[in-house]
Amino acid sequence: AIDIAKNMHLVMESGHGAQMNFLELIVPEALRLQISHGIPAAATVAMAIYESNYGRSELATAYHNYFGIKASDPSWKGPRAYQSTRDKGQKTMAYFRCYPDLKSSILGYAEFLHSSDRYKEAFACRNGEKFVQTVLKAGYCPDQDYLKNILTVMQRHHLSNLDLPE
Repeated sequence: AIDIAKNMHLVMESGHGAQMNFLELIVPEALRLQISHGIPAAATVAMAIYESNYGRSELATAYHNYFGIKASDPSWKGPRAYQSTRDKGQKTMAYFRCYPDLKSSILGYAEFLHSSDRYKEAFACRNGEKFVQTVLKAGYCPDQDYLKNILTVMQRHHLSNLDLPE
């Protein structure tokens, strides 16, 4: 328990102001998700930070979509928002999922990953970095810099300390 407390303190202290506030909101939810859905907490936190700019993007503030998950999947029956985005470097418009709150967004992210067989291999990874590499290989995001940016966020905030041991 002392190690967990030290690790959480290290992560929380790595941000300042709005960054620290977002870490305080997302880390406990990511730790719960790690236990309930098998997604390493480092992956969840880093992807939410990167996709939502610490919860400050319009998609996050207006629609509680912290992971940039599109509403193109026909199984999505919830509300949608039409927003500008970049796909393969090109500006375009797309429909994105809307959620009522942060917790729903995190569960939606987990359900999205679990609902597709192409991401199945990632759930064997307990390490956030390996998890992200595996979902990217499976086609999660076409952005060439995605992994580099996620790894930068993981290092800046010492997020690997949140993952369960291998």
